[in-house]
Parts: sequence; C-alpha cells; structure tokens
Amino acid sequence: MNIVKCSVRTSIILTVIPCPKGMCKARVKHSRSFTQFDKKSSIRMDDKQETNIQNFETDPPTVDVLRGGDSDNHNLQNVYAGTPIQQESIAIYHHPWLFNQYPCRAAVEHYSYNWHSLYSSWLHHLANPVLSPVSSFCVPQNSLRRYFHRPHDEVMRVPIPGIEDTAIMSLRRWEKLVEKPDKKPGFIFTLMSYNVLAQDLLQWHPHLYKHHNPKYLTWEKRWRNLMTEIQEIDPDIICLQEVQESHLKTYYSLLESFGYQGVYKRRTGQRTDGCAIYFKTENVTLLEHVTVEFYQKNVPLLNRDNVGIVAKFAPKLHPTRQFVVATTHLLYNPRRRDVRLAQMQLLLSEVERISFRKDAKDVESTYLPIFITGDFNTPPKSDLYNFMVEGKLRYDNMPPGLINNESKVLVTSSLGITDTCQHADLLSSRQNNKDFFNSEVDVKKDPVDHFKNVKLFKTGKLSHHFSLKSVYDHGGPQLNEATTHQDEWITVDYIFYSTKGKYTDDRLQLLTRCRLPTKEELGNITIPNQTLGSDHLSLAAKFKLLF
Repeated sequence: MNIVKCSVRTSIILTVIPCPKGMCKARVKHSRSFTQFDKKSSIRMDDKQETNIQNFETDPPTVDVLRGGDSDNHNLQNVYAGTPIQQESIAIYHHPWLFNQYPCRAAVEHYSYNWHSLYSSWLHHLANPVLSPVSSFCVPQNSLRRYFHRPHDEVMRVPIPGIEDTAIMSLRRWEKLVEKPDKKPGFIFTLMSYNVLAQDLLQWHPHLYKHHNPKYLTWEKRWRNLMTEIQEIDPDIICLQEVQESHLKTYYSLLESFGYQGVYKRRTGQRTDGCAIYFKTENVTLLEHVTVEFYQKNVPLLNRDNVGIVAKFAPKLHPTRQFVVATTHLLYNPRRRDVRLAQMQLLLSEVERISFRKDAKDVESTYLPIFITGDFNTPPKSDLYNFMVEGKLRYDNMPPGLINNESKVLVTSSLGITDTCQHADLLSSRQNNKDFFNSEVDVKKDPVDHFKNVKLFKTGKLSHHFSLKSVYDHGGPQLNEATTHQDEWITVDYIFYSTKGKYTDDRLQLLTRCRLPTKEELGNITIPNQTLGSDHLSLAAKFKLLF
C-alpha cells in the first residue's frame, strides 16, 4: 500500500472513464483514480501533450475557456484530452459535503507531473467561490481518500448561519475509531448500506418532494449521483434497499464493470423494488444466500410485502474465515411497531440458521460474525432498536392495539419460528450443544412436539442469541444524527455488527466509519439534490475480520 503524507491546496485530476449511456464522459477527481477505471482507461501522454501541460502551468486557461462560455448549455472541456465534461461531472465541487475528508490513496504512479503546481493556478478561478481556499491534507488510511470542501447554497432551501462555514466542512468525514488496530492477521473490508430510493416510489409519492428542485429528481441525474457516491466510498460489500427491478439490467449492471456481482430480491405482491447485496468478486466469495419474504399467508402480522436477504461470505484468500451479511427494508407505518418486530423475528431466524457453526469448538464461537443492515423505519431507542442491541424484549406488555395480548404471540407457531428467533425443527439436531440452549428449553426429538412447548412459543418475550452493536453512537454526543427526513431529520438506517457475547466472539473490529451529520447540521437541506441521489444518507464503515 502506498502511503501519502502531504499538506497542499486542493488539486484535481481529469481522467477519461467508461460510462453508460447518459452519464458524463469524464469525471473530476482528487489525486486518485478509481481502481476499476484505472485498469482500463488510464491516460498516457506523449511529448507534445507534455509540452502543452507545461505551458498550462505558467499560462493557465481562463474560466471562460474551461467553462466553454457562461451559458449552462456549454460543456466543460478537458483541456488535455479534448473530452467534453458535462456540467454534472463537477457536482462534487458544487455540493461536495457528503464526500468531505475521505482518506486518500496515492496518485497514479506513472504520472510524474506535479499535479498541484499544474492545476492550482486555475482551480481557484474555476471553482471559486464554490471551493474554499483552505488547505487540504491527506493521511494514510487504508487507501481511501479525503476531501475538504464548502457547500453550495443551491443545496439548501434556506442557508443556515454558521453551518456553511463550519460543520459542513466535516459532515461526512471518515472517523477513525481505533487508534491501534489489532496486530493479528485479518481481512480488512468496507461495508456500505444505502436506501437508494426507487424511481417508481418517488413518482408515486410526489408530495414528499414538493420542496425539491425537480431537475434533481430525474432518475438519470440521481443515478449519476448514486454511482459517484458508491465509487467514492469504494465498498467491498454494498447492501441496497429500494432497488427498482426494471433498472437491474439497464443500470445496476454497471456495477459489474466495477468488479461487483449481486443477489436481488424483489418485494412481493405488485411492488417493483426490492433489496440487493453486491460484492467485489476479487475480494470476497459468496458461499450461499437465502431470500426472505415477510408476507406469510394466514399470519396476521406478516401480511406485508417487505423482504430481506441473508448471505454468507468468505475472504477470497481465506475461504474458511466466513461471515454473514443481511439486509432488509422493514415496514414504514409508524403505528405498526408490532409488524416490524415480527418481520425482524423472521429475518433473525434465517440469520441464526445460516450463521450457526456446526463445528464450533466452544459456546462463544457458536455463530459466525454477523452484519444486519438496512432501512428499519424505526428510530434509536425504539422497541425494535432496543431489541436488536439488548437481545430481548417483552412484547406481552406492549400497549393495546400493538399486540394480541390474548394469544401472546408475534409470529404464530405454525411457522415454526420460536420466540428465540430460531427454527424449531433445527433445534433437535443441535441437542449435543447443551450449553447453547437456555436451561428452560426442552427440545423434543419430534419437531411436531416443538409446537406444544410453551417455553418456545407464546412466552411474551422475544430474544436472540447475538450480541449486536450499531456502527453509530446513537446514545452519545451524536444523538441527533440523521439518515433521512420524515417531517424532521431522523435516523432509521443502521449497520449492526456482532461483538463479543455469550454465543459470539470478538473477531470483528470496527476501524472507521463515515460520519453521519446531525439534525442541526442538515437544517433545511433537501435530498435528493444536485449531489445526493437519494432521500436517505448512505452508511459506510471499515472493519477488520480477525483470523
């Protein structure tokens, strides 16, 4: 890994990259090219071009030359390659707050030119006053990149005093959480979760976007922004929600050119969107996956069309070091907390089944490392959130109307899903691991008898065996952090990961996370906007899987 330490003013690199129809022909980037693009399209310059570049250093082009005139209809010109750049291609300079302070990677090695000297003389004229004249710096941080920028007023309905000059500068910076990472060997990877807003849903609910600029709501514009953001974060695994099925082959197939493969599950019924998990094939291997439908016939609380995906992965070079990633999009209805609990009970039963280790040498390593991601449509400290992080919840004393207090059940026993979020018919095969089970549970050999065991069903208490923690500190100083706007800025999206517990070990180490802004920092910003392609903010974190 190349490590760069520098303290320079902001500079840019123009590189030609392959884009799908409708996307820009080139992209403005900081001191590093995306790996997938560099392998195919890095630019080499002949002697004549080198001479021209040297001339630009002492005699930089004017703003009009770069912009192609003052008209918005003119395209920027790549002064070195002659390639037109759409106005949208410099969106990260107009509204770059999402990408602030990504750690950087070394510039492409075969360029020997002094890029800072080359571009700094005219960058100020090109971007001013969008870019602040502050100095940027790079730090060695696992080959990601870092930006410092100022926001653009067009992102906001009403400018927020003080915010533009201070908090915006660091809204989405990467936060280092471990000063001294464990020296044990391991696999370092980045996980991203993102509700990308299906275009069908946007068009079916136009009242939700009445304060937005219509030109930023078009799918073509949003798609470019979504892909730019994914490329910037460069995750190894991407968990997506609200992926429109009709866009899989026409748009999301572009991810294949970035080195990704994916699995997809459309919502049931007449819904046109669903969940997807994409992964970089050069880094991880998909071992197995299962899709989960939350619609279950004749189950009152499971009558909605939401879905989930559970997948088991392994590092490419270490196939025995496995881990599980799940993603879902739970019911939105704020009044139906019981439905979301029932949906999560079903999802966790599949996570439990796939993550269970038959070869576990001790109770602590009963389960593989686990990630559960997605749009839960519930705020921190809610019943569902507390259930996830505490591992238990009494549902028999929930307010009337939220649960059937007579039957004392979320999910009927006919499904074979216990109140411990397990498949009852699998428990008998695990009887040898006696320490694994709660002392109250008496598992019969005949699975049919499980349904008669009131200690597995209708207990009034929901529980799971995972020790989960959210990537973000919802109870700390960042209590007001937000991921979307629902009448007000609120957090509903999460990445949960397993930590040391009774049945889970501590092989997952959270290294860094992409910071979420607070409600105050977001203020009157509307999303989607010129830079952000969704009505949710993405979540991203870097982990180390210890071997």
